[in-house]
Amino acid sequence: MSGVYDDDRTVRADLLLRRGSSIRRAVVTEVQTTQTGPFAPLDMSGWTGRFVLAGPDGTWWWSTGLTLTADGYAIVDIPPDAFKSDVWYGRRSGIWRMQVMGTDRHVERIGEGYWHLS
Repeated sequence: MSGVYDDDRTVRADLLLRRGSSIRRAVVTEVQTTQTGPFAPLDMSGWTGRFVLAGPDGTWWWSTGLTLTADGYAIVDIPPDAFKSDVWYGRRSGIWRMQVMGTDRHVERIGEGYWHLS
């Protein structure tokens, strides 16, 4: 998933979700190793994460866990049957968020934006 980073390192992007399709999206997180040094992937093995789809008012409609890797990837896999229920015909768009929690229990939002279901 390409997007724009803001000051707090959160990727901002819009997602087009297609009903009945397998969907895989990922955000990669890198940190600067020293104040002027190079960037390196953030090791998120052992961390937990959540991907959330919410309505325009912020009410959670759907969520799933993330696969977090040692090379900085937070991956969401959305199965083809995720939006087959009739309730999704009235839920066409909203906001999404991707959050991770480190082994020290610190929570960080690493991705967010708008989504549209077609």
